[in-house]
Amino acid sequence: MATQPKKSRRKGRFSRFLFFWTAALAVLVAVLLVQLWAALARYESTTPEAAVMQFLKTVQSADEQQLLEQSGFALSPYEKPGAYRDAVSASLEGIPADREQLRFAKQQKDGACTVKVIAPDASVTLELIEKETGGWTVRPPVPETQSCTILAPSHAAVTVNGQPLPADQSTGSRTATGYEDLADAPQVLEYKLDGLLAAPEVAAVLEDGTACTVQAGKDGAVEITAPVPAAQQQELTDFAWNAAHAYVRYVSRDAAFGEVDVYLHPDTPLRETVRTFDTYWYTDHNSATFANEELLATGSVSDTCCWVELKLEYLVDIGYREVTIPVHYRLYAAQLDGAWKLVSMESL
Repeated sequence: MATQPKKSRRKGRFSRFLFFWTAALAVLVAVLLVQLWAALARYESTTPEAAVMQFLKTVQSADEQQLLEQSGFALSPYEKPGAYRDAVSASLEGIPADREQLRFAKQQKDGACTVKVIAPDASVTLELIEKETGGWTVRPPVPETQSCTILAPSHAAVTVNGQPLPADQSTGSRTATGYEDLADAPQVLEYKLDGLLAAPEVAAVLEDGTACTVQAGKDGAVEITAPVPAAQQQELTDFAWNAAHAYVRYVSRDAAFGEVDVYLHPDTPLRETVRTFDTYWYTDHNSATFANEELLATGSVSDTCCWVELKLEYLVDIGYREVTIPVHYRLYAAQLDGAWKLVSMESL
């Protein structure tokens, strides 16, 4: 009975030792796990996958200038604000910023690294840039761009996406459409804008604030036409209707060449073309009349050169039935000795 206290003391010391040993071991394991977890987190933060996820989040929150600086893309000064960011977002359509929904395939070719990001309904390939400090970053994609050619009278103030386009930014001049055969042809300024992400909104006004006409022209160019001066409008439209009537009647063998010749400019190929026009295929008829006449548009490229677009129907009675001939012309006229003359015409 005298030895029992000694055993209790030894057992107590062992229990305390075991407790402290277990606690120390638990602390050591915890420290190792924390370090391992931190190392794993550091490793994951340097992977291409992490770079992609960071990029997807950046696109959602970063401003356009930040994306431009990272991509090195030279945006046209005449582009709409936010156009680049919208283009980048469009290229990532269908790619969610959710790691669980994405798969990744890193590729390396000719020294360039890319990663293909695959989502359930879309995929995109992004360029990777290796950091000097380790890890990767994604270069924002460079979208496809387009160019725009603008033709405008020198006295028109042009804006592109709301930005003024000064005349000194023109790349030169060219002959106005429809007046290529005129010796002293009117010229229009030519502007060439590169690096655009979408078709621009082009507008133009005259010095007094009168709006100009903007329309798609030949070869994809945007053509700006000034309005016809009010003092010339009535005289010009009367001339255009008379010239159109005379031409239609001439080609249908209802008028002689002299009746249309008075409207033709003598120094252009159009006169000879009309004079030698073969009308053999027009059948004989009893009568003809004009109907459904409509003035569609007018425009001016200079003080002495204007155009008119019109359409009408020529109703021809061939005896047993009436034939309707639709007519749609754009007539390009120039003043000669104070009178309007037809320089060229286009059948639309």
